Amino acid sequence: MSFGDLCLFLAALFAFATLILKVVEVATRK
Repeated sequence: MSFGDLCLFLAALFAFATLILKVVEVATRK
């Protein structure tokens, strides 16, 4: 596993976490 792959994985993980957070925020706002 190269350094580039690790960065890409972390970036994807961060984006996924942000997406989940937004979904939860919208779901609890109703």
